[in-house]
Amino acid sequence: MNRHYSKIPDTPTDLSGLSAPDRRSMCASNVLRSASTDLAYVLGAWTAHTEVGTPRQRFLSFCSRRLHGFPPLIEALTVVSGEPPLMNPATIGEYSGRRIRCLCPLLSDHLHEITANNSRVPWEHLATPLEQQSYLRGLFDHGGWMSHGSSPGLGVNKTSGLHLLQDIGRVFFRLGIYPLVLGGELPSLRLRDRCDWVLFQEHIGFSALPDGRALRALCGREGSRRSYSVEEYQHVMRLHGQRQLSAQSISSATGVPQNTVRDWVERGQMPRVFRRFCELQATEDASPDPGVISLLFREYGASSELARRVSKRMGISNVLQALADCSAQADAHLGDEPLARLLLTPARRRH
Repeated sequence: MNRHYSKIPDTPTDLSGLSAPDRRSMCASNVLRSASTDLAYVLGAWTAHTEVGTPRQRFLSFCSRRLHGFPPLIEALTVVSGEPPLMNPATIGEYSGRRIRCLCPLLSDHLHEITANNSRVPWEHLATPLEQQSYLRGLFDHGGWMSHGSSPGLGVNKTSGLHLLQDIGRVFFRLGIYPLVLGGELPSLRLRDRCDWVLFQEHIGFSALPDGRALRALCGREGSRRSYSVEEYQHVMRLHGQRQLSAQSISSATGVPQNTVRDWVERGQMPRVFRRFCELQATEDASPDPGVISLLFREYGASSELARRVSKRMGISNVLQALADCSAQADAHLGDEPLARLLLTPARRRH
């Protein structure tokens, strides 16, 4: 899969007299309220490199021995901050590596704020599928693992990061991929079935060629049993419920073997991926609406705090209706005070 990042914007002439830190801040400020796959990628990489709950830092730092993951990060940081980041040698335990530093306090403060010090997903910047894909690619480029052994799969681990990984599971869910999130001493998010690996390859993938080749090999391996998708299971159950067809007829219509059809419709079994789908759907239904967060933050100038407060009370349809009722659609970037008066009154209820 080819990776496309926006080109570095031309620096306006009125920035030429600014100091380097001011230029970086000005370039970053132009991105923070806009759609940007580059910023989404940086956020994913930062999620991978940064500890959950880490204290706020003035600069962004990325340290790794996996140097093949750095070129797309350098490219994305260059777009976001207006100039290439610094890269220096670093020691990681007993091994040599490299450290990337982006000297932009504004960008660092912003990342800490919207992620609550890397404890939640930055929904403010994941409004579109392309941004969601870029965020997950940045996460897996810099923090993912892949296994080809007896328990093949893809995943990412995060110390003290169970709630963060559950939130990341919702990003996958919106792309039609259904990971398993496990707690324990080292919480992890895992893609366990071939159908999920294929979707990951098609919609997210890895930036580095070695990782891409390993992913293709994983997707091409022969499994000990067939991997079914959510859509296949739903198709079978829909035909059974609506038409009361025989197992043979359902098998002919769907391509699912008769014995598996009987397991599903007569014995109450279901594929593992559908169980994960139901768990993620329940989490999604019980969580604040991320569409509200990105809409109010990006289009109406709300702070991250206010956008998330509103998302806990109202769904996207109610928010859009409230904005339409007061003709606010024509007044972009209202700011917190008028938005709070409009959306956080007792009469407003979450849809």
